[in-house]
Amino acid sequence: MLQGHTISRSFAQSATLAAAVILVVFPTFADTEQPNSTDIVESDLLASEETDAATVDALYETADLSVSNVATSESEKYVEGKHYLVIPTEKAEESKTGDVIEVIEFFSYGCIHCYRFEPYIEDWLKNKPDGVEFKREHVVFVTSWIPLAQAFYVAQELDVLSKVHSPLFKAIHDRSMNMQREELLSRLFDNTAEIDPETFDETFWSREVLDKIRSANSKLRDWRVTGTPALVVDGKYVIDTESAGNEAREMFKIVDFLVEKIQEEEKEAEGDSSSTANR
Repeated sequence: MLQGHTISRSFAQSATLAAAVILVVFPTFADTEQPNSTDIVESDLLASEETDAATVDALYETADLSVSNVATSESEKYVEGKHYLVIPTEKAEESKTGDVIEVIEFFSYGCIHCYRFEPYIEDWLKNKPDGVEFKREHVVFVTSWIPLAQAFYVAQELDVLSKVHSPLFKAIHDRSMNMQREELLSRLFDNTAEIDPETFDETFWSREVLDKIRSANSKLRDWRVTGTPALVVDGKYVIDTESAGNEAREMFKIVDFLVEKIQEEEKEAEGDSSSTANR
């Protein structure tokens, strides 16, 4: 089973969240005893055994997790307000871009539940529906997530996300490293993606990266995302761990249901338009 990192709705919906996080709060992280820098250089950071979805399932089955089991069977319909939430119309319209259906994961490297969610994302991506594009947005619920968000968007800006994404998760959750420290992040980028420290530092504090963090938290507020991991489908529907009964696979079953729903509605709308044009 999958739990999620949640915050209060009032905090998530605060109109000043993004500005407060980026413009006001950039904390100085206290120095704590860190692993030797060679830990990041070691090959096992990149070559540690991959965790597949089946292994994660087994771990969840034996773990002592207090969650409610409200997952539905495949034959049942998914219900608005129970299995997914609808984003307010004016916000949904603003987020719609092109003909591609976007599925966006809201996550943080600091969220252990997001790390455990990764194998399920990879499984779903292998057979995702046609006409669907998957994206990620790194959100900031607590100040310690700020440098992790910066690292994510640095990787995007420098087109090295595929090289640093998994190693960064593993450094935090498998090796218990304090990756909020900029110097450790810089070393990881250097050792895994050959990004030199000067380029990393320049991008880490760039306007482009900080603007992306603001944008992600603006979406989080507008789309009423209150925890991680969460999935937003086409800027219209929100699925979180609670609505999926704390079942990771169920979240993607709901995604597939909503994608099919959107595609059917678009076909019906096209048919109505054609009928009107032929009159």
